[in-house]
Amino acid sequence: MLRFWLIFILIFSSFSLVYCQDDLNTRTNNQIDLEEELGPITDNGISQEAEINLQWVWGEVTEVNLENSKIKIRYLDYETDAEREETFILDKDSEFENVSSAQEIKVSDSAGIDYYIDKEGKRIIKSISIEKLSIPEKQ
Repeated sequence: MLRFWLIFILIFSSFSLVYCQDDLNTRTNNQIDLEEELGPITDNGISQEAEINLQWVWGEVTEVNLENSKIKIRYLDYETDAEREETFILDKDSEFENVSSAQEIKVSDSAGIDYYIDKEGKRIIKSISIEKLSIPEKQ
């Protein structure tokens, strides 16, 4: 009886090793296919890999540096429940919503930003939507 169980365990373990090896090759081939599918640059000049990895943040503008095309945003990091402040870079392809240019963005505006992280680790703004703080009129 012991011999039966030893043979059974040996056969079962060798079957799972063969199955795992095949699965590993399949994933590797799929990754290679995906890399071949992605072209280096999209029509708007952003790599498709970066386009796929777009991230979004919403927060308050705390600093606008037009000379260096930088905007600093304070936001709540939902993963850590901590308030963070990050700098985002405007480039020539950045799109604006509710404002026509970066000159209209002011400290304390609310901003929603779609961005990607470039190879140097900089957060590049793809699009930015600004909501102006409106103060109700007194009557």
